[in-house]
Amino acid sequence: MDVEGFDTYAELLKFLDNGNFTDKAFSEEKIELSDAKPVYLPDGFKLINQGTSQVARSIRSYMSSRGFTIEELSKHGIGYVATEGPFFGYLIIPYYYKGTLRYYNARNVIGQGPRYNNPNKDITGLGKEFIIFNQDALDMYSSIFICEGAINALTMGDRAIATMGKAISAYQVNQLIKSPVNRFILLLDFDARDYAINLALKLVAYKKVKVILFKDNRDVNDLGKKAVLKMIYKTRYQSYQDLIKLRNEK
Repeated sequence: MDVEGFDTYAELLKFLDNGNFTDKAFSEEKIELSDAKPVYLPDGFKLINQGTSQVARSIRSYMSSRGFTIEELSKHGIGYVATEGPFFGYLIIPYYYKGTLRYYNARNVIGQGPRYNNPNKDITGLGKEFIIFNQDALDMYSSIFICEGAINALTMGDRAIATMGKAISAYQVNQLIKSPVNRFILLLDFDARDYAINLALKLVAYKKVKVILFKDNRDVNDLGKKAVLKMIYKTRYQSYQDLIKLRNEK
């Protein structure tokens, strides 16, 4: 709904309530997280800056070609597996929250298996809809970049999180709204345009939001941090009305 003269849902509700907005509050969705299980890194895991095997060298070369420094990746706990087994040749990206390993991405770089070998719900106790990469950043920074994947988030640095896909869950939205973050900059992939705008519409009543629309299939890592920052600086923060107009443009 596009209502002339109102920038956010909060402004509209305040008007409709004749200014009495004190009894309206964000109601947290009750989500049960008690099924979470201890998560462990795969057998044979090594930090990315360790080891001299061909696998180690190949994975370091691959990540260097994506614009990363190996020492910086190792500080984030990123590694690989070079021993025989289901994770041989996989890059391992851990997801920690408050010092506890919650999940990890296993991305095939040189092995023979599927592209991804991420732990399923039977292992973690939780579906990926309850996971956010670098979730601690929500309590540390006033401005946050939202990406789809961990590699894109790593490209943007410590102030970036990843939602593990373009379809953002109710739990993830809850965490964004409840956080002390003031500004969210949405950097979802080219094919997630509508998802990005819809997420921004859910956030704009509570936070300042900026949706960055990519012109082709190149994502954050393909373009590089410097180019993406230029796009961000050229884009102003958007109101509720701006987002409705953006959603209607095809």
